[in-house]
This record gives sequence, C-alpha cells and structure tokens, in this order.
Amino acid sequence: MDIRNLSYSAYYSEIRKRVNDILTYEFMKAREAVEKNRSAVDKLVETLLLKNHIKGPEIDEILSAFIKR
Repeated sequence: MDIRNLSYSAYYSEIRKRVNDILTYEFMKAREAVEKNRSAVDKLVETLLLKNHIKGPEIDEILSAFIKR
C-alpha cells in the first residue's frame, strides 16, 4: 500500500497496523525461541531465584550446557 496518498487518519491507522504486525511477528519468534530452549530458560530462572543475579560468564556457561551452536 502506498501510504503517501492516505489521509492522516488512514495514515496513522496503517502505521499502527504495520507496527502491530511487526510486534506480533517478533513476539512469535521470541516465544518459539523460549519454547525451543525451555530447559536453558528454566536453569537461568532457577539460578536467578537462588542468587538474585548472575553475570555474563555464568549466563554463557548455563546456556552453553543446553544450546548447541
């Protein structure tokens, strides 16, 4: 759709639709990544609950045990 010929109301409606489409797509990708790597996410949560914080190297160590690169 060529948005140059739209009224302001239609223009903003089209922008909202496009933003919503992008957000929906990216949310689905993030959800799939979490589902695919659920064990790693669970281990990160468990560690955070025990320690209240973790640093980069520890995150890398946890993830490398679950995620094959």
